[in-house]
Amino acid sequence: MQDRCARALRFRTLFIRWKERKQHTIDALADDSFEVQAVCCADKLSNIMSIYADVQSSGERVWNRFNAPKDNLHWYYQSVYEHLTKIDEANYPMKRQRGEFVNKVSLSD
Repeated sequence: MQDRCARALRFRTLFIRWKERKQHTIDALADDSFEVQAVCCADKLSNIMSIYADVQSSGERVWNRFNAPKDNLHWYYQSVYEHLTKIDEANYPMKRQRGEFVNKVSLSD
């Protein structure tokens, strides 16, 4: 029982730090340059495509490797997408693709 409590407390601490770090990234993104937003978009597109492929091949157990629950990961990826204000989907399809993969992953229950 004590081990389970210690693990739960450690997970909660990791999650709080995770959420603070992610919120900082999201908050800073709106003021970042187009170039920074473009790199961020490409990076997150690559990440979400990998997660999607892993969910397709391995199922829901994929979520066990993250320091946050699936719904919080969806929140993060969706929030980043919404803060990529300097990237026009019409001229940069990677933003639209990123949004599509975020939706695919969130619906892959």
